[in-house]
Amino acid sequence: MPRKRPAEPARRQYSRDLRRRVIYQANILGKKTTNIAIDLDMPVRVVQRICKTWADIGDVCRERRYKGRRPLLDPEQTQFLVALLDHSPDMYLDEMQLQLLDQHNLDVSLATISRTLHRLGYSNKKVYRESADRFVCADESAVNVLTSYRKNGWSMQSLRARKRCNFVRGTRYSLLPALTTKGLIYSHVKLGGYNGDQFLLWLEGLLRVMNPYPQKHSILVLDNCRIHHVEGVEEMCEQAGIKLIFLPAYSPDLNPIEECFGWIKAYIARNGHTFRNIVENGDANAPFLFLYHVLDLVRAEDALSWFTHSGY
Repeated sequence: MPRKRPAEPARRQYSRDLRRRVIYQANILGKKTTNIAIDLDMPVRVVQRICKTWADIGDVCRERRYKGRRPLLDPEQTQFLVALLDHSPDMYLDEMQLQLLDQHNLDVSLATISRTLHRLGYSNKKVYRESADRFVCADESAVNVLTSYRKNGWSMQSLRARKRCNFVRGTRYSLLPALTTKGLIYSHVKLGGYNGDQFLLWLEGLLRVMNPYPQKHSILVLDNCRIHHVEGVEEMCEQAGIKLIFLPAYSPDLNPIEECFGWIKAYIARNGHTFRNIVENGDANAPFLFLYHVLDLVRAEDALSWFTHSGY
């Protein structure tokens, strides 16, 4: 009867911290491989392998190469899923599935999404809910003369509803408000668009009326617009004790201020004659006064409903 081969011992795993100690002793203290192996109680071959890995890639660990089929979600889609959960950690798997289909045209099973989440280290647990009063949502929007024209009109059936209009956009005014459940707490209007430096200047003013986390008005929510990622934004928020959250790409439905912009533009369209007369009057300050007046009309009950619609 053939003798059974004894089972091979399981390969020992060494933590990243222990591997860093190998590099420290080798490169900083100048110890020999055998001495390091004795000090840290590991085989000489392992010490040599760690030193070679450090020399090759500048790190103590190589990326693991997973065997089997490649993941169905690429890195961009995986990052989108992570951003979704950062904003709405209580989403159901079928809601994530629908978002992936809508935004990335990717149709995957619920099991695939579940496996992906577990691979990323996620688990399902009781939700700790942030108070909606802590959130401050901000974004930019633009208005011009075309904003003042109404989109719908009446006509006989089978005939177009026609209206003679001047389709010259004219001067562009950019709005940059900050919305809370109680309404707007900070806003700015300017000619043309915002650049990174102007956004930082606006952010400096906004942070003065916010509070350190976890107090009221202590979480700033922004989308992934380029100027929101300029150098200095995260540093300024960190110094002020503000928690900064970036929304997933292509997710305006997660930002309640988008509904606020819809309300503002609907008000301008309802009062289109007034806005056009103000713009055409020639007084450079009048359009700004009108737009600030519109921003002041945003009510707390409307703001709260917009936050509710966005899932806060």
